[in-house]
Formats: sequence, C-alpha cells, structure tokens
Amino acid sequence: MKMKSTIVVLSLVALGGCATGGVKRGHVVMKMSDDEAHVAMGAGEVKVGDHVQLYRNQCSTTGAGIKGDPKQTCKKIGVGHGEVTAALNNDYSTVKFPDGTKFSEGDTIEKHGH
Repeated sequence: MKMKSTIVVLSLVALGGCATGGVKRGHVVMKMSDDEAHVAMGAGEVKVGDHVQLYRNQCSTTGAGIKGDPKQTCKKIGVGHGEVTAALNNDYSTVKFPDGTKFSEGDTIEKHGH
C-alpha cells in the first residue's frame, strides 16, 4: 500500500511541474497603432524588455471530416517578434513590434528568450 501512495504522490508532483513550467502564451487584445498592441499577458507572466514571438493561424478547408462536414486544418505561422514595453497590470501588457510587422487582434503571442 505504501508503494501505491508513493507513486500517486510522485505522479501528482510531476503533473504539477508540467502545469506551471509551460510556454507563456497570450494574444493580441487591442491594436493600439501600426506597431503597438495591448496583449493578454500580465505582470506575472512578462516584464518590460521580454521578447515575444507573434503567430497567426493559417487555416484551410480540406475534404470531408466527421459526418461529411468540411474538415478544417490550421497551422501556426510565425509572423514576427516584439518586445514588452509596459506591464499594465496582472492581465495585460503593451508590446511594440518592428515597423512593417503585420498583426491583428486575436493573433497569438508567446514569450521566448533571446
């Protein structure tokens, strides 16, 4: 019985580590200008100077899926980098993108190291 309890505890510890150690991810909430956006990543996730990768989902409809409905597949496409310029609160930050970066509300961002 003690062995089963140890396995359960170790499994829970391992799962807890996976839940908190993942990629920090958010999305563009509001486009402020051609090169600046408010994003859904707050002070607990990013800080001023952090770099983020900008992604867009490119989706297409192919063939028939379940019950004959069209099947949609999406790919995550990297479209640029940005830098956190302000942590507004626990939920939102401001990110500045280089001139010419095309982004839209709803695009995904992920924190990454440089």
